[in-house]
Amino acid sequence: QEWNLQIQRQLDAKTALTLAYVGTKGTHLSTFYDVNRAAYNTATVANTGGTKLFPALGTVPVNDTSGNSIYHGMHAQVERRLSNGIQFSGAYTWSHAIDNTQAGFDSDFRYGGNVVDPFQWQTKERGNSSLDVRHRFVFSALYELPFGRGHAFGHDWNTATNALLGGWQVSPIVTLASGFPIDIQCNYCSSPSTRPDLVGPLHQLNNPSEWFDTSSFQRAPTVVLPPPNSSNNPIHAGISPRNPFTGPGTKVVNLTFSKNFAFTERFRLTFNGDFFNLFNTPQFSQPDGNLNDGNFGRITSLGFDSQREIQLSLRVSF
Repeated sequence: QEWNLQIQRQLDAKTALTLAYVGTKGTHLSTFYDVNRAAYNTATVANTGGTKLFPALGTVPVNDTSGNSIYHGMHAQVERRLSNGIQFSGAYTWSHAIDNTQAGFDSDFRYGGNVVDPFQWQTKERGNSSLDVRHRFVFSALYELPFGRGHAFGHDWNTATNALLGGWQVSPIVTLASGFPIDIQCNYCSSPSTRPDLVGPLHQLNNPSEWFDTSSFQRAPTVVLPPPNSSNNPIHAGISPRNPFTGPGTKVVNLTFSKNFAFTERFRLTFNGDFFNLFNTPQFSQPDGNLNDGNFGRITSLGFDSQREIQLSLRVSF
């Protein structure tokens, strides 16, 4: 389901402003889990793993289609058509996506599949969608450099100089966006799996060495049995929320230089110089959200293929 409202206003002969609202709703989204995982706080000396719904059976995978999602977005854009050698577009989007499932296969049924009780996940897993990007701004432009015949500088250049130095265009693209949500889990900490317990405030530090306050989380307690017995069965579901933090955002400037060389009326050569991530700004990957890992809360790498790249190309048209 989708609904939207858009208003457009002409600011002048070349410039237009657009304001828009977009809403979408998803229903019958899939979640996969093991309905026969052990119940919480049911471990005994005779059954240290806890009691299952169907004791005689093993894993019972279920494709539950009762998930849902909701999205609201506000969009503002200013566009200016080519005038006096420049055109540009600037767009900002504020949005919020909420759901209660990632709608993907959770195949780790050995430790319970979903991290919450299969009969309560619709409410306990409701939170920021894993695809939620709250803020996004993109600015793009095309600027014809004022050099060469017919421009402010170099209008009297000879043919060779004008062919080499005149007619260049510059096209920047600036992208600023907030990051994707970070989920906190404790993989292989218990059976069945559950989220950690929240024992302190949700404090985001935005430091690669500690992106959030890791001391606010601890493993959910497990059933204590008389020695020498032990159990990995949690007493209750962990109470930390789903996707409570936001990962590193995007800050990228791309730039393109281009020029057309017209040798004859039909034979043309186009040169492009593309600079991706012009200033080589670090684009950090997500921090480690696994409480059961030594790098919990740390960023240990950069985003894949996020370094500065330069690409030169020639295209012949005839």
